[in-house]
Amino acid sequence: PFLMLGLDLPPTPLFKDALEKNIIPQVPLYTLLKKFDGETVSESITQGRHTYCITRLPDHLIVWAKRFTKNNFFREKNPTIVTFPVKHLDVSEHIPVPAGGTRYDLVATGCHEGAADGGSYSCLLYHY
Repeated sequence: PFLMLGLDLPPTPLFKDALEKNIIPQVPLYTLLKKFDGETVSESITQGRHTYCITRLPDHLIVWAKRFTKNNFFREKNPTIVTFPVKHLDVSEHIPVPAGGTRYDLVATGCHEGAADGGSYSCLLYHY
């Protein structure tokens, strides 16, 4: 049994730094997991306002970042870097969950290289 969680990235900054390059923000995984604390309100144009709550944790947790957006004119890729621990991700510190196993270790990560309208995916496996 596993659970797949879609995480909302913060919007891409509109401004550039002093060297005229885009600023690439970083956000901890724990900040994105607050979406599932049962109190944080998520807003969507198509679905309205929602709160999400995890009632029990599975043996395997799959998280993915909603990195691509599309409007009437073009597609965009959000370059935000998500930081996370490789070992002992403890979700109980940020999500109210029942007692039990709340720690996870990284097994694999998927990466997209390229622009929003093209590119390739790769998978990196962590070997214990």
